[in-house]
Amino acid sequence: MTEVSKKLGILWFRNDLRVNDNFSLEKTIHLVKEKKLDLVLPVYCFDKLLFEGKSRVARLPRMGSFRRNFLLESVENLKQNLAKKLNSNLHILYGEQENELANLIETIRTQNTELKIEFFITSRDVASEEIDLENKVKKFLDEKKIKHFFLWDNLMIHPDDLPFGHYSKSPDTFTQFRRAIEVKGESNCDVRKSAVIPPGFTLPTFKLLDNFGQDKIPEKIKIEESPKSA
Repeated sequence: MTEVSKKLGILWFRNDLRVNDNFSLEKTIHLVKEKKLDLVLPVYCFDKLLFEGKSRVARLPRMGSFRRNFLLESVENLKQNLAKKLNSNLHILYGEQENELANLIETIRTQNTELKIEFFITSRDVASEEIDLENKVKKFLDEKKIKHFFLWDNLMIHPDDLPFGHYSKSPDTFTQFRRAIEVKGESNCDVRKSAVIPPGFTLPTFKLLDNFGQDKIPEKIKIEESPKSA
């Protein structure tokens, strides 16, 4: 008899570094409760291009001390909340995100033959660089035949609730947007309910082998004592 593989889901935290009101996390929990996932690996990747890159104009650092410290504190807080509220952990990477995620997936598939990466869950974004990154990650996932969910997670109003048929048909100016919303009435653009974590739920977390990656913030991007720039 062939041994049934355990189903693993990778939950990639991007810009929504929170446990409460996180639709990607809520979707992951639903997949576990529906027995479509046996294990989950929460992941965050520090973007090397932000920490080491320069701006397109004037070639200035893309991330100053204040922003760096805020991000590091947010990731540490996320890790603590995952442990406290879901008895889980956060696997932390550093590098170019699409490459690090691809390496992570290949390593899991190589070192854990009894596991099948069933789902990849994360949030969507609207900025050009973020969309380009999403497309690269989706292409890799499709090549590896890994099902994926890219969910709207950081918007006040869900794009599907806008009265334009599709969000790509939204007006280019705010005045046109406001008038269209006012004509349709407030009831057509209700804010959806917040994502909720079931009380007492434990996220069955997959622990990677110790010789790959890390679950601590890399030393070279630790919090700076006296930030002087944003």
